[in-house]
Amino acid sequence: MKASTKLRIIALSIFMMSSVANAATSTLGNGPTNLTVAVNRVANSVGAFNFLDIYNFNVSSLSAVTLQVTEVEKDTSVFDSSTGTVTNISLYNIENPSFSYSVFDSTNAVVSNLSSLSIGDYQIRVSGTADGFFGGQYALNFNTTAVTPIPEPSTSMLFGFGLLLLGATTLRKLNS
Repeated sequence: MKASTKLRIIALSIFMMSSVANAATSTLGNGPTNLTVAVNRVANSVGAFNFLDIYNFNVSSLSAVTLQVTEVEKDTSVFDSSTGTVTNISLYNIENPSFSYSVFDSTNAVVSNLSSLSIGDYQIRVSGTADGFFGGQYALNFNTTAVTPIPEPSTSMLFGFGLLLLGATTLRKLNS
């Protein structure tokens, strides 16, 4: 098979893929979660396409969340023996300016402080435009850890004063 025929087949394969928006929804558990997510092209799509992936999670006690989402690119090279040239093909790629992620609470507001999430339901939304031959790919690293609230100094002083009164009352009863 001639190299030009191979390139035509590749071009035809790319042409047969359509530009359709993808959306996926998943639920994450508590504790560490490390995922590599492929945003696959829909059959018969051409060119770049938009995607939105939604990850639901629940916080059952005051928690801190760590979250990192990064693009994972995959490239390959194709050698055309008829021209002696090498063509680079991006297998998985997400256009950098469009790639974003955020955490939202149940009122659909963006959560900016992930160090102390209160009890409730939350979503991580990952979106972008994929333009690789097979689509795009990203890594999602997520973890929730319970946070122990630190009492305010006034609370500790009030507790100490209460113990002092109990001790004074007990001594008074013992002496009477």
